[in-house]
Amino acid sequence: MELTKEQLNKFKQEIYEPYNTAWKIIQTLKQIDIDKQEEWDTYSHACEEFKAKYPSELGGSIYRVLLDAGSEVGRIGRQK
Repeated sequence: MELTKEQLNKFKQEIYEPYNTAWKIIQTLKQIDIDKQEEWDTYSHACEEFKAKYPSELGGSIYRVLLDAGSEVGRIGRQK
């Protein structure tokens, strides 16, 4: 069964858009200097903006992924 135009628009708005937005935020971690608090603050602010923009259950799940991704990058960056 193929999605109707209305269903496809809902899919784009409720699923694709939040994941796409989150991916753009996660990509900023590739250039982060883990020793600079200002950069972590910028990432954290982007995560909080995401949470406010996507208050759904799915948005909350993706928000947690954003936080976990930041934590993991910090852990990887501290490994010597």
